[in-house]
Amino acid sequence: MVFPLKNVLQLRHSGFFVTFFLVFVSGYLFGESGDAYIRKYTTEIKYNFKHLSCKTSLEIQINNREGENLAEFNIPYTKKNRITQLKASITDINGGAIRELGKKEVKDMSLFRDNIFYSDAFCKVFELKYNVFPYIIELEYVQEFEEFYMITDWDPVYHSGFKTQNAILDLQIPQDYKVNIYANHIKAAKPKTTDGKTVYHWEASYDTIRSDEVFSSLHLMTGPCVIISPVDFTYGIKGNMINWTAFGNYMYDLMRDGNALPKEEADHVLKLISNSISNIDKARVLYHYLQDETRYISVNIDIGGLQPYPADYVARNKFGDCKALVNYMHSMLKLAGIKSVYCLVQSGSNPHGIIKEIPSQQFDHAILMIPIEKDTVWLECTSNVLPFGYLGSFTQGREVLAIEKDRSCFVRTPAQSLADVGASCSYRFRTEKAGNCRAEIDFLLQGKAFERLATMKSDLNREEITEYLKHSLPFKSFELQTWSVDRPGRDDVSIRLKATVTLPDQPRTFGESLVYDFPALSLANFEKPSERKLPVHFSFPVSIHDTLVYFIPQGYTATSSALRKIENKFGSWQIQSTMDDTSVTIVRNWTLYPGDISISDYPSFYAFISTVKDTERKSKLIFKLKNR
Repeated sequence: MVFPLKNVLQLRHSGFFVTFFLVFVSGYLFGESGDAYIRKYTTEIKYNFKHLSCKTSLEIQINNREGENLAEFNIPYTKKNRITQLKASITDINGGAIRELGKKEVKDMSLFRDNIFYSDAFCKVFELKYNVFPYIIELEYVQEFEEFYMITDWDPVYHSGFKTQNAILDLQIPQDYKVNIYANHIKAAKPKTTDGKTVYHWEASYDTIRSDEVFSSLHLMTGPCVIISPVDFTYGIKGNMINWTAFGNYMYDLMRDGNALPKEEADHVLKLISNSISNIDKARVLYHYLQDETRYISVNIDIGGLQPYPADYVARNKFGDCKALVNYMHSMLKLAGIKSVYCLVQSGSNPHGIIKEIPSQQFDHAILMIPIEKDTVWLECTSNVLPFGYLGSFTQGREVLAIEKDRSCFVRTPAQSLADVGASCSYRFRTEKAGNCRAEIDFLLQGKAFERLATMKSDLNREEITEYLKHSLPFKSFELQTWSVDRPGRDDVSIRLKATVTLPDQPRTFGESLVYDFPALSLANFEKPSERKLPVHFSFPVSIHDTLVYFIPQGYTATSSALRKIENKFGSWQIQSTMDDTSVTIVRNWTLYPGDISISDYPSFYAFISTVKDTERKSKLIFKLKNR
């Protein structure tokens, strides 16, 4: 049972938005809209200078068993953001009462039951089901917030797998209370002021089910949404979000008093760097110390969703979340006389992007920037395996908010280049007879493949890695015989995987010839142009260089083939073979460029991918029996 991904990420890393406390469906499963749908989805938010309240009302029609995903509910809350009213009932299609939700049916549970996650988040769990279809669920509850830094991040989508017929957002605030409002793909609200109160009203629907699309541009907002943040607020301390500089000052003030290290820790830090001359050498030593002596653990308790735990807390306990570990590293560097800047970032391979029009908390991760010796060094402080100065696919190539007093601004992290992600894959195939091929593999991996394998080498045992490799090597059928993973140094940005496998289905016989299929390229199954609705987004490039050496079996011969190449603005694919008296060598290169591919360009991109796939499928190596 999980929550919709967007909501979970924001809830875990960004504190509690008002709209996080809307009802979330247990089980993020896609159902047909005919199985169930949301007839009405209303959110009423009121603020009176004392507290913020959010009333949520839902009317859901369940048409069959497949629609009962919508009959299971989790309502998140914290001790400071209590649910003050909750009522729910089932009626028949004509409005006749069937039953009401009983108090004993509602269970209070921890929202996150991960043993590495500390949180004060809970949820009320219950279900409302009936055995005669269709039936209607009516739900209403009110949640009150003592402190908040966001008012709402609203859209009409209650569940992406089910349609919403009518969604309403109402906001009532004091006339002189200032807010930031961002509305997209929705009719602008006309504020109405009476009796010292200003009221806003938005309506929208969710008529077309959005399905996941391969490498879709998550940062493009394609549906109606309304985001509202306060200009002045209190969340732990007083803050202001009139602009990004003001928001940065709030974050700076949250961290201001958390840099002091215990005396014994400070003495140890200075001893560690006593033999280092340059600032970059000092920073490297301290980063390795951070990696060796601390571990990452996610924290979201009270204001902990925004405020880092102090450096002395990490020094004593040897763990912290991303914010705490960045602050700890920042504090050690400060002691060493090295400037560093705390930065907020949207993490992940395909972040949805920052909406700069509305200053607000839109981040789920923290990293550290060190302006040092005519260069900038970036540090990922939650990983014990990434090299010094390496961010990787998780945070590369995007804007981050650098936090400095009165100087907070957006800067861009370095983007991974083709040279940074290149994979060099060597294969050597030896065959005695059909169906008895042995392959020796030597992969030198960079980029995301390096990050994944380096993390596995650190965190998993040999049996677990073996199981992963059994399902990951590029053959349809194989038996893994031996393997090894080697990384020469902790700051190397590549890792080597060597393995031997047997291929029971290679080569195949065709008359008196032996036919070999090449190791498969990993090519996603993109939607046909007639089915594609969203642009494509590649956050980083792909670069694979394969060298395949096939030793010629005794009694057979082979011929080399001419260069075949497919190339356009999206990338390139090429293959060529050479031969000598004992072997045939196939060289294959596959490149895919990063960036966005618009819907208008998508047919050309799809044709490119289809041509590569078709050419790959038809590419074979054939050994023919020598004339006797």
